[in-house]
Amino acid sequence: MVKVLKFDGEEQEKDINKMLEIIKVLEKGVNDIFPNDNNVGYLDFVISSVFSFHVAMEEVIGIKMVDSEKTPLLHSWVTKLNHLALVKETMAPNHKLVEVLMVVRQKARKAASAT
Repeated sequence: MVKVLKFDGEEQEKDINKMLEIIKVLEKGVNDIFPNDNNVGYLDFVISSVFSFHVAMEEVIGIKMVDSEKTPLLHSWVTKLNHLALVKETMAPNHKLVEVLMVVRQKARKAASAT
């Protein structure tokens, strides 16, 4: 995902397309796994860790990563995870995530231009 933050234009589009293809494979592989407050498993934890900040990432790069039309299962899964009390209590506010991702993006771009 750092590459998506690091580059613009064609290079970013190429990396976004790769990422979306991986998300589609994940979507096909998980089918009917949905969390609830009493039954949050390891896979839910992993999915939440990877995708819970997707709204902030989408704000920073300007492209939908988890889309209700393209990846409906993943979208509903991540949405449901984000509404769990445990996730709400531990997740940073979206504006803070955007700030962090903007800093990461600036540093990644600076490093890329220095090479």
